[in-house]
Amino acid sequence: MSFICPRCKQYTLEIKKIAKAVLGPMDDEKSIQLVGCSCGFKGVAVYEESRRGAGSVFNHDGYMVPDELVDKLKEKMVGGGEVAADDFTINKITQQKFDHFSMDLAS
Repeated sequence: MSFICPRCKQYTLEIKKIAKAVLGPMDDEKSIQLVGCSCGFKGVAVYEESRRGAGSVFNHDGYMVPDELVDKLKEKMVGGGEVAADDFTINKITQQKFDHFSMDLAS
C-alpha cells in the first residue's frame, strides 16, 4: 500500500513500522507509524479509528517532523517503550503541530 509523498509527490510513501499509541480515555484505536519514501523523506503518521455507532470512522494524518525525532521514535518502537502520539506530532517548544500532510492512497 503506497501513499503520496509530500516531498516528491509520487505514490511511493510507505508505512515502515507501526506501534500502538498510548490511548486516552476516549480513544477507540490509535497507532503511530513511521513512514518513508524512496526519495529519502521520513515522517510520522497517526491512524485513529472509532468504532462507535453504526460504522467506523477513521483519520490518517501524516506529519513532517525532523529526522532526529523520527529516529527517536524508531528507537522507542524497537525498544518496546510506550509511545504517545503527541510526543511526535506536536512541537514541544512551540506547542504547535508539525506540518501536516494528507495520507492519500494510490488509486
